[in-house]
Amino acid sequence: MSDAEPPDSAPANDPLHAFLSGKRRSERQACNLAVEMRGGGAIVPGTAIDLSEGGAMVRVEVTALNVMKPDMGPFELLETLERYFKHGMQLVFLREGVRVPGTLVRLSPPTKVGEDVRIGCRFERELGADEAARLMRAPPAAPLVPLRLAPKTGEGLYVYLSTPEGALAGPLHLARATGLEDATLDARVETSRPMSMEDVGLGLSTPGLVGRIVVKGKSIWGGPLRLQALRPALSMTPSVEGRFTTPVAFGRAVEKHFRRRS
Repeated sequence: MSDAEPPDSAPANDPLHAFLSGKRRSERQACNLAVEMRGGGAIVPGTAIDLSEGGAMVRVEVTALNVMKPDMGPFELLETLERYFKHGMQLVFLREGVRVPGTLVRLSPPTKVGEDVRIGCRFERELGADEAARLMRAPPAAPLVPLRLAPKTGEGLYVYLSTPEGALAGPLHLARATGLEDATLDARVETSRPMSMEDVGLGLSTPGLVGRIVVKGKSIWGGPLRLQALRPALSMTPSVEGRFTTPVAFGRAVEKHFRRRS
């Protein structure tokens, strides 16, 4: 193969052009899911950053590809990936336990040093109902019936919501507790910037979500939380209301900071 630099673009009727610019026709949904592309003895780790019923866009660090061969240009990267995956590729969603056969249909190489490669994958079969539910989480609207307990007047009950990996780096979202009953918690999630309810829900639907309830700077509870429902909040600030559950009831030590609703 020549060491000459490849042209900036390929002709529209060239197979590489289709590979570099292929697009999915089904609606996309932003996500942040750990994946591996497996085939031909190769395992390429990455992160699915958007997802649809027909495929996914995977962000791959250049260092992960340099293991195959350092400093590859877009043409050589295409040839290398096609060589490994010529007999098929499996896109494995690690936490969700989903494995889908796929084909590489798009490549967005980095435009500057330090950028990641983006690879579009087309699913070669339809997602099953259970697979779609695990991958494309869409929380239902929160019920209107309030929980039995509400925060006492003057009590600033805050909930710090984090992923397991981000617990040390800081919370994913800060929320204000608005209700509690047994092992169920209602909280108003106040985002630091305007975000759609769908984007907030994607972050909070992450497996292993961890919550910490804080009163006057003191932590009174910490443990796993699972998002059950989400709805827009009636608020002047960008926020949504979420309903969360935990495997074990919060207990009297937490309940004493709440009062019974009339």
